[in-house]
Amino acid sequence: MKQFRKFDKELNTILLDDKYLFAYSKGDGFSHGLLSAEFVLDYEYNYTLELNAFQHNKITNNNSNSLIEKEKLTGRELELIENLLSSNYNSLKQEYDYEGLCITDIGSQQIFINLDKKTKYIHISDGLPIECFKTIAEKKLFELNEYFKEFVETKYTKWIAK
Repeated sequence: MKQFRKFDKELNTILLDDKYLFAYSKGDGFSHGLLSAEFVLDYEYNYTLELNAFQHNKITNNNSNSLIEKEKLTGRELELIENLLSSNYNSLKQEYDYEGLCITDIGSQQIFINLDKKTKYIHISDGLPIECFKTIAEKKLFELNEYFKEFVETKYTKWIAK
């Protein structure tokens, strides 16, 4: 489902397709599930969630390495996205990472926001503490990211439960 984003060589950044308001992408790094998740939300609050996991076709309840869910967004997920969008999200950094330390094969999350006629791209490395997020907008980002990591994990757990 990576067709929702593209790399713009001229701007040297990743852009979200114009038909989407918000996207959340998660990779769990080199872990037990080798799970990746792509969540995209259009301007009418319809979302698509795609989970992909390496060699899972024998352990999932749909006998596949992928799961796609399409629904209307409501509840806590919508509230957290709206909270972030109503904040000063343009003040957010592009990278939230460990300072002076390089850790390979850890999970990461990417958030894409399409407002103000340009894509705001944010990359977050797994495991960063709340102390790395200082402003009100950063705290909303942290809360949304933590919630969506759990949201994806819950969907994954249900997917592999036979």
